[in-house]
Amino acid sequence: MPEKQKTAGGYVAAVGMFDGVHLGHRFVVERLVGESRERGLSSMIVTFRRHPLEVIAPERAPRLITGAEQKERLLLDLGVERVCMLDFDRSLRSLTAAEFMQRLHDECGVRVLMIGYDHCFGSDCPRGIEAYRAIGEQTGVEVIGMPALAPSGEQICSSMIRRLLSSGDVATAAKALGHPFSITGVVEHGRQLGRTIGFPTANLRLADDAIVPREGVYAAAATMPDGLLRPAMVNIGRRPTVDRPGADLSIEAHILDFTGFFYDETLSLTFCRRLRDERRFDSLEELKEALAADAAATRKALGEMP
Repeated sequence: MPEKQKTAGGYVAAVGMFDGVHLGHRFVVERLVGESRERGLSSMIVTFRRHPLEVIAPERAPRLITGAEQKERLLLDLGVERVCMLDFDRSLRSLTAAEFMQRLHDECGVRVLMIGYDHCFGSDCPRGIEAYRAIGEQTGVEVIGMPALAPSGEQICSSMIRRLLSSGDVATAAKALGHPFSITGVVEHGRQLGRTIGFPTANLRLADDAIVPREGVYAAAATMPDGLLRPAMVNIGRRPTVDRPGADLSIEAHILDFTGFFYDETLSLTFCRRLRDERRFDSLEELKEALAADAAATRKALGEMP
C-alpha cells in the first residue's frame, strides 16, 4: 500500500470518553498512532474530565472506572502524543457537530478525525459516517471510520467492565481492561477500631463519581505516598462486626508490613482478586482469625499476579 501524502503540521485525533482505557480503546489508539505516523502528523485523544451524561442526564451518569489523571497517564503510556481534556459543560453541549469539528480544526489543529462505527457527537448528533464526512469537507477535517471490533473479535465496552466491577469480578475486569483495575483516594481519619485488634487500616475517600467494586474483601497492591508498592487487603463494606446495621460504606486498606500514618495523603489500590464476602463475626477473636487468613491469601494472590 503506497504511503499517504504527508500533511504539514496538525493532528490525527479521536474523540470519546475513553473511560477505563480498555482493550477496545487500545485498539483505537493503536490505529490512531499508526495513522498519524503514516501521515507525518501527531496523535491526539480528545476526551472529557467528567461524563457528558452528568450534564445531559445526571440520573443516568455512570460511575467512572478511571479518573481524569489516570486516564491521561494510560493514554500517554500507549503512545498518544497529546491528550486534550475538555470540561463538558452546557456551552460545549450546545455546539453542533459542525461547530465542534470547526473548533477542533481551528483551536486544536485537528486535520484528521477518526470516528467509531456507532459514535455520534454534537447537539444535533448526526448519524452515520457519511454525515460526518460531509461536515468534515466543510470544516477542513478528513473523517475516517473505525471498525466495530477489536482484533480479538470481542466487543468490549466500559459498561461491561462496570458490570464486572459491580459483581466484584476484578480479575475478569482486568483482562477486559488490559491492565488491573485501581482506585485512588485520600486517606482520612477513621474510628481506628482496626488498630485495637492489630490490623490498622487506611480509610480511603474517593471522588464522588468513582466506581466502587462490590462489597467484600480483596487482595490488592497499594501504591504508597512515597511511590513504593506494598501488599494490602482491602475491605469494602459496612463493618458488620463492629458497626451498627446500615452504616455508611467504607473502603479500608490494611497495608501489610507497614506501620505508620499518612492521613490526608493520596493512596492508590490496584486490585488483584476478590477473596470473600464481607460477613459478621460473633466475636473480635473470630474477626482477627479471619483477617489473618485474609492477609495470607493476599500474599499468595499477589505472588501469582502476572
